[in-house]
Amino acid sequence: MLSRIQMANISRYFVTFKVPVQRDTLADRLAAACDVVERAFPGQKLCLASSYKEPGTDIPVSDRRKYLAQRARTKMHWFHLHNGKSVRGRGGGPMFDDGRVALGGRIHRHDLGLLSMTVDFPDAPWTFCEKLLVEIGDASAASHAAVVPDGNEALRATQFDTSTAQPDPTLLERGIPRLTDFTYTGPAVPTQPMYLGWLNYWSAATCTFLGFPDEARHAALTPHSYRTPAGAWLVKLTAEPLDTRRSDHIDVLATAYRALPRLGLRPAPDNF
Repeated sequence: MLSRIQMANISRYFVTFKVPVQRDTLADRLAAACDVVERAFPGQKLCLASSYKEPGTDIPVSDRRKYLAQRARTKMHWFHLHNGKSVRGRGGGPMFDDGRVALGGRIHRHDLGLLSMTVDFPDAPWTFCEKLLVEIGDASAASHAAVVPDGNEALRATQFDTSTAQPDPTLLERGIPRLTDFTYTGPAVPTQPMYLGWLNYWSAATCTFLGFPDEARHAALTPHSYRTPAGAWLVKLTAEPLDTRRSDHIDVLATAYRALPRLGLRPAPDNF
């Protein structure tokens, strides 16, 4: 859920897009997403493929479109491309990030026809991340994606009842709903996002499912949001990065959840 993650002394982004499979166009859309990533990081080429059968082994890729087409014919559609750089520790000292950039994905549930595709890249300004979210989403014809800044660990722990951080019951009291984690089981329908992020990429089909935008119900969501060139929406909840330690940000998030009742699977209250 947290898309900008602090690891020891470094920060990195891990942003997951849900991409409709549609096999006749999938390889082209994934190749287009790779092109977006390489334009965003000049000089960095996604020219190495991680081996599925031999973890830790990299295979040079000279024809990326062919590689992606081959992977799209496998059962899980698993692929992983990177620039050959790494994130590692140095002799027990602090972590070192020499600029690893990667893009990979796989199917978790075949009946939904959704590929989970994750882009992994070094810390960067939020404006850069927002632009990349839109361009990858449009290039891959993604269904949806979300970005949550670090510092909101209590939000995940509270909504998904995890042990990764200390839950904050006051978030529930303020109207933030509990949610079901369907990362691996999949949503009820392919166009259903699992949670609200600070930055949200929603395709036209996802917007239709959510009933967004509705002038009356979604007035609080539109001031910082806009349509993308491909006709999707970039929905930004607040002008500044979401911080659920701020009362005004909690209010915006709770209002958004109330206005979008089909977003996320919400367990019955007596389940907790």
